[in-house]
Amino acid sequence: MARAPQKTKPTAKPAGRASSSRAVAKDDPKKRGGAVVDWRQRMAEDAEKAAEQERGGGLGKSFSFKGGILSFDGAPIKGNKVACVIAGSMIEKAFYEGRYDPNNPEPPVCYALSQDPDNLAPDPEKVQDQKSDECADCPFNQWGSADTGRGKACKDVRRLFLVPAGAIDPKTVK
Repeated sequence: MARAPQKTKPTAKPAGRASSSRAVAKDDPKKRGGAVVDWRQRMAEDAEKAAEQERGGGLGKSFSFKGGILSFDGAPIKGNKVACVIAGSMIEKAFYEGRYDPNNPEPPVCYALSQDPDNLAPDPEKVQDQKSDECADCPFNQWGSADTGRGKACKDVRRLFLVPAGAIDPKTVK
């Protein structure tokens, strides 16, 4: 004869304590595991890091298309192709004083990073030699301001955030 399952009475939890392990995981980044990440916040943090690297003179690891040859961190990529996913992008404006010297690259004296092209302005806390309060009003961001030609002295760049194909294991993504 089969036994009927016993019914148990729910126990009350003390007030003010976490009611589940999820509450702890939300507050503790080490225990988040498969928690959903706010990608906008993450990209803003990455932009801050990129701006800090830019100010310090280093660009970190980056791709280059110089001379029509795709390279990563100075090393040419075999086949001139890369399999990747574009995870996001930023708009960058950068003003460099003097001519470019490939043997002695210098960081820009003024720069701005943003995801919104209508909201580009240098951060006064990070840019020591700010040329204007807003990029739209800056004389170096006007056509004809370049030392040679009809271009702009402040360069327009689109930074792409790439994830190499195969870098994410589908078994670990929930």
